[in-house]
Amino acid sequence: MVLLAQVHLRDLRINQPGVENLTVKELVHDRCTRLPQVLALQFQRIPRSEHVGKLINFVGTVIRTGMVKMMETRKIYHTSCNGRYSV
Repeated sequence: MVLLAQVHLRDLRINQPGVENLTVKELVHDRCTRLPQVLALQFQRIPRSEHVGKLINFVGTVIRTGMVKMMETRKIYHTSCNGRYSV
């Protein structure tokens, strides 16, 4: 993906004046809007853990919000005998 962006940026530099200062960002968070009406992407219920890493389209109205809970993938416990255990 980065290679494609670099090729596109090179083409922009050749064809457009004043774009010399543009750079390619590798860490980008997208927000897709107005996705096509594909049933495989649409969900009527709250997304679950099986949807992590997949593109889904979730349409709804926000009626209540709360604190964002951190997803823990690993915990490190410190014992009284100065041991460290990863779970």
